[in-house]
Amino acid sequence: MIFGERRLFRNETLFISRGTRGEVLACLEGTVWVTCEGCPRDLVLAAGEGIYLWGRRGVCVQALGEAKVARARNSNVTIPNERHAG
Repeated sequence: MIFGERRLFRNETLFISRGTRGEVLACLEGTVWVTCEGCPRDLVLAAGEGIYLWGRRGVCVQALGEAKVARARNSNVTIPNERHAG
């Protein structure tokens, strides 16, 4: 189930203060740079990928071009293991 869908323009940012159990940030279109408060590395997510939001505070998402993201539950997105920005 997808909720909270949002289109982002190039370099536009979105801040998510807190996720709930089972919730995913899904990149539906384009590519986004994700920074999570307290995490040592940033992530780059492509369309179809996502990260779990449970237990994360202060998630900042920046579009690297036009993109669409959504908060989702029970979503069919791939959670990358070691896709780090650098």
